[in-house]
Amino acid sequence: MRPNTALMNFRLPKTLKYDFEQICQVNNILMTTQLNLLISDHIKNNSSAMY
Repeated sequence: MRPNTALMNFRLPKTLKYDFEQICQVNNILMTTQLNLLISDHIKNNSSAMY
């Protein structure tokens, strides 16, 4: 694992995972990369709720 990274394990419905895998393949993006982008966007869009 790279420095400054953390492992996240979570469960989700198989159909959701399958659909996500397919979309990532079509868009030629790694699932990890896409999840990082989604989480970053969510934090940016909701950071005001933290304070």
